[in-house]
Amino acid sequence: MAKKKKGNEPQENLPMEQGRLVDESSTVDRGDTSDNIEDMGDLLSYLSSLSNSGSISPMKSDTDYQLVDRFSDEELVQILKNEGYSSVVITKPGRIKIRVESSSILLINSDDGDLQAVYAVSGVKMTYKGINQWNRGYRFSRAYLDDDKDPILEADLLTNAGLNKRDVAEFFSVFVTSIKGFKMFLMQKSKE
Repeated sequence: MAKKKKGNEPQENLPMEQGRLVDESSTVDRGDTSDNIEDMGDLLSYLSSLSNSGSISPMKSDTDYQLVDRFSDEELVQILKNEGYSSVVITKPGRIKIRVESSSILLINSDDGDLQAVYAVSGVKMTYKGINQWNRGYRFSRAYLDDDKDPILEADLLTNAGLNKRDVAEFFSVFVTSIKGFKMFLMQKSKE
């Protein structure tokens, strides 16, 4: 059954340090940092190479493809841990913080089952023109400037007709790759 997407959740005050969300958790090494991702073609090639090299290991259970209306926070934590993300913490109901390399990512688990991944950066100068340039070139995430003009990167996974564990794993993997590209983009723009 299709679900109607609720309005955007209010932006919460995310604890931030220079260039990343505050988190004392350890990092997880996910292999190649993919410092050469410059455009969507590079991103897709990178994802394909990860899949072909075995860096992304597919889940093998039939239950990984069973459609559900929503996952509990605990189920999402387990899905992410099964994908190799070791620093995954429920901070409050509907809010999961994941530490990946030097980045903290907030995963919002909405009541309707939709998921939203959020990455916030502070202390980086960015213009609306720069953010628009990112949004024109990358379709799997969107960026904007918050009230303090800090860049925010977000992506949504809508449940609509249901979702499965593989959907969640792939959504999060693509978002992590988008963050790497976003960091490079921000560094490049800060030099201009």
